[in-house]
Amino acid sequence: MTLAFAAVLIFVLYLVDKHKLWRIAFKVALVLFLFGALLIGGACFWYGYYEPHQRAEQYAAEQREQRQAEQNHIVTMEDYSACLQLVQPGEDCLRIGTTYPAGFDPSRPFGTMARQR
Repeated sequence: MTLAFAAVLIFVLYLVDKHKLWRIAFKVALVLFLFGALLIGGACFWYGYYEPHQRAEQYAAEQREQRQAEQNHIVTMEDYSACLQLVQPGEDCLRIGTTYPAGFDPSRPFGTMARQR
């Protein structure tokens, strides 16, 4: 395979020399080199800047959603588990994913709310 590639390269160089096309061959080689450098630079930019930037934006969005969920007091599995441990037999806990009213403390037995005045 390497010998065949070398033979083709020698033949192409022979034709370039025979027809005095060195300037055109140099221009074509220069354009191909610049195009390759541009592709490599674009790939480095893509993997070095764009993807980490998108991951950072995605992480920030997840953090915003988590903070919003905490502000809305969304019942999580941990709250539900704590509620199950504290309730009396026959009482029911809130459903997972629902919001609970202001003043509800999941660490207190179910059905008791802080007094609001």
